[in-house]
Amino acid sequence: MRFTREDWIRKGLDMLSTEGYHAIMIDYLCAKFKITKGSFYHYFDSIDEYVRLLVRYWEKQVNMKIETILQGKASPEEKISRMVDFAFSFTGRLELSMRAWALHNKLVRTLLTKMEMQRIELMTGIYSEFGMPKKKAREFAELAHAAWIGIQTCEVEGVVNKERSIQLINDIMKMMVKTEVGEKV
Repeated sequence: MRFTREDWIRKGLDMLSTEGYHAIMIDYLCAKFKITKGSFYHYFDSIDEYVRLLVRYWEKQVNMKIETILQGKASPEEKISRMVDFAFSFTGRLELSMRAWALHNKLVRTLLTKMEMQRIELMTGIYSEFGMPKKKAREFAELAHAAWIGIQTCEVEGVVNKERSIQLINDIMKMMVKTEVGEKV
């Protein structure tokens, strides 16, 4: 079987999700996929290039989905609801593997931080649509983002009821928005 560049990226993301960042080593990947190192080096100059492309591919896929969610005319409430549905539509294992990897890899940390800042900015924009000042909208976006990460972590570990936790966070955020902007949300 001959791998394409995209095969390497997709399979790498699968490995990251199922086995964690320790699996992202040339020898291990080649053995696991029964492919020669020559195949790897045909597409990538180094493991760093592969890592960069792996994270950027993941970022692009996530950002495309987010852009689709936010297209069209929708109220801020609808946009937040769509974002929540998207954020919890997958297990979160890949996201958490990326976070664990970022603790030990400067390149991954840099790329993940950039992506997180983009997500928070998007959410800040949505909360601003409620009429909040930018600073307050940013605080709401950061809280929502932190809650999302926390729920994902606990859900993977089997500690919380994901659906109930999502509902509670949504209810709390709605109450906070209502208190902040003084209107029914």
